[in-house]
Amino acid sequence: MYVLKTIQRLTVLLFLVIPQMVWANEIIVHYQITDSASIGEMVHGQLQVEVQNLTDSDLQNVDLRVDSPGSVIFENEVLQLGAIPAGGVVVVSSQFDSPVDGLASGNPFIWLVDYDVAGNHSQTIIPGIR
Repeated sequence: MYVLKTIQRLTVLLFLVIPQMVWANEIIVHYQITDSASIGEMVHGQLQVEVQNLTDSDLQNVDLRVDSPGSVIFENEVLQLGAIPAGGVVVVSSQFDSPVDGLASGNPFIWLVDYDVAGNHSQTIIPGIR
């Protein structure tokens, strides 16, 4: 009985100490290439990204990077979205460069999302939706 009560107390303590978590399905990244041109082995273009925060918490300091395919490079290396309120949406546009073969695969971008929630830094990987 003592062990069970100790486990229950530890479980309650863990829920109080562990930072609030955001699951990947609670952040949605839609994107589209709005303009592009191939120059040699590189594609130069304009990308529009819409990020939805489906959580009940405000996300702060939200940054996006493309994790794959290939090496998609933004004009500032990272898309900085700032804050996304609970249930909110933020749309950003950016110039990008990418090797032709990275985009030719047709695979969706996989996004690396950094953000702060409830005072804690988090990072998640999210498949993008075109």
